Order: sequence, then structure tokens, then C-alpha cells
Amino acid sequence: MITAAAICPQPAGLLRDYRSTADPAASLRATCREAVSLVLATDPRRLVVVGAGPGPEARHTTRDPLSVRVARELLDGLTAPSVQEVVVAADETRDAATRLGRELGELPGDTALLVMADGSARRGAKAPGHLDERAFAYDDRWRAALRDGDVDELRSLEPELATDLLARGRAPLQVLAGAVGERRVRSTVLLDDDPWGVAYLVGVWTCG
Repeated sequence: MITAAAICPQPAGLLRDYRSTADPAASLRATCREAVSLVLATDPRRLVVVGAGPGPEARHTTRDPLSVRVARELLDGLTAPSVQEVVVAADETRDAATRLGRELGELPGDTALLVMADGSARRGAKAPGHLDERAFAYDDRWRAALRDGDVDELRSLEPELATDLLARGRAPLQVLAGAVGERRVRSTVLLDDDPWGVAYLVGVWTCG
């Protein structure tokens, strides 16, 4: 049974290898670790990390995906229960992602999630994918869904549009929706921003 979930973005700047003297991601890292700590405080039996894997152009890479590496960084030094890492293909179908979530929701005992998900990387001329005007409406949808605990809206996100917008969090968010199912959700948003032209939200879902 899913009891709580932390939702965090996955920029490479959160990794130790990318830190510099200035460390522009320090505040974001602290906020993400706060979200994870809030979820761990619910004392789950296990924590499942859910992150997207590489796109089809890098399907055969042997390196752990960025989502998993960032999650490990966020968990470093925190007292966590048994940790399981689940990687969902970035281009997975909605039905398959939701089905995977239902399987996680059926695990015995209290289970918490760490969902690595960010939005479009096309929110400005200097964004990684440059500007795509569709990014703003897309990001408004999934961020509002997380604020409102709206699993139906998360399930409705279109894979093709997410791929166009370089939104790596779409499939993990649909895993979250499947895991929670019809349970009531209380949402706490700690950060909602778009630094560097990428939509980020840090939040916590607690399931009643």
C-alpha cells in the first residue's frame, strides 16, 4: 500500500560531480531532501525510487539513468528503509506506466515512493530544448495535478507531446498515478519554479 510519495526533479546539477564553489543548485537540493525526509518520517516499510530511463536513442547504455543517480544523491546520508529502484522507459505508454504503478501499490506493507519527475525543457530560448510555446500549457497541467492530487489528470498526459517537449517526468508521474489509484491524496508543494528553462516541482503526497 502506498502511504506517501516525494516528487523531485532530476537536473544533473544536483549530482556531487557537478557541484562548483557557487553550487547554484544548493537551494533546490535542500528542498528536495526536505521532501524526501518528510516521506521517510512516515516510517514506510520500503522506499521505491521511480525514474525514467534513457530515450530510444540511448537504449543500450549501461550507465544508470540520471533519474536514479540523482535519487541516490538525495538519499545520501538519510536514514532510509529498504530501497528499491524502478526504471520506467521515458517513452513508455500511459497504460503500461499506470499498470506498473498498480503493481507497486499492491506490494505488501507500507510503501513510500520517490518519484523523479520534471517537466518540459523547452520553456525559453535558452532552455535545453529551446522554446516551444506548448510547454507552458503542458507544465500547467501536471503541476496543477500534483497540487490538487488529481491522478486522472496525470494519467491523461500524452506521451508524444511529452517527448516533443523533452518532459522526462511524464512516465514516472503516471506510475505515481497508478500506484495511488483511487485513494485520497493530501498534497504539499515545497517549490514550483522553472530555473534554466525547465519546469520543476518539489512536493509530497500523503495518502489517506
